[in-house]
Amino acid sequence: GAAKVAAELAALAQDEGHPLPSAIAMRVAETLLEAKQVEGATSLLQYVTRNNHDDEALLKRAQQAFDKAGVGAAGTEVLAAARRQATSAMTEGVRLMAAGNLDAALASIRAAKLAMPQNTRVLLNFAAIALTVLERQGRAAELEAEVQTAIATARSLRPNDPRAAELSGKLAALGAA
Repeated sequence: GAAKVAAELAALAQDEGHPLPSAIAMRVAETLLEAKQVEGATSLLQYVTRNNHDDEALLKRAQQAFDKAGVGAAGTEVLAAARRQATSAMTEGVRLMAAGNLDAALASIRAAKLAMPQNTRVLLNFAAIALTVLERQGRAAELEAEVQTAIATARSLRPNDPRAAELSGKLAALGAA
């Protein structure tokens, strides 16, 4: 029964439509590790790491949870791989953008956004690339709405992020043009 509950909690935390905030997902993962449900906890901690790859305090807490459960070495590798996945997904979109391949850049960063819906940098990189696409290829209401949602989500995660304000201003200017 515990394994079933662990799987359900891990799936709930990563629900695309309504993902749990990272702090709650972290607490659920810690609880799962305490209950020796390593697989479900590992899945959650990978998700938390991908979404917070630059939050050293949270990553340290995740490693401590693995250490406490007696699987520290495996945890180190899992967290490092999730962190690499996050940075790789972001840099691919930016690289394609720099090469002038707008459609591929947008597709790449959109996939990263779907995989990491609470990663502020991914959300803001998506908004920046999408705004460039809108500026160069013309306005598209659906993409503009997607940009607005990405910026709003980023602001809810990091309310004082200056890049979110900058991109919001660009989106507003695009609408006024």
